[in-house]
Amino acid sequence: MMRFALPLALLLAGCAAFQPREPAMPAMDNAECRAEALAAPDVREIGRRANPENPELTARLRQELLDAQWNAYRRCLRARGLPAPGGVERVRTPS
Repeated sequence: MMRFALPLALLLAGCAAFQPREPAMPAMDNAECRAEALAAPDVREIGRRANPENPELTARLRQELLDAQWNAYRRCLRARGLPAPGGVERVRTPS
């Protein structure tokens, strides 16, 4: 029984290290709107709040940053009269 304890402990520790994968964001193909989205004021504000020493905050801010970038990109496309990629709203992770 003792020889199974270490492999079992390692297996459980390894399983705990995996995080669920987030759905992939559609590509931002328009270079002008991508640059505008990355430089948007709300995107920069989220970047200022980042604290790499707090992993829970980092994970939450990463999701907020992706949402803000995507929203700024879509605003830019709409302002130029271009169609937005994708057909439905992406699945949001529960907060």
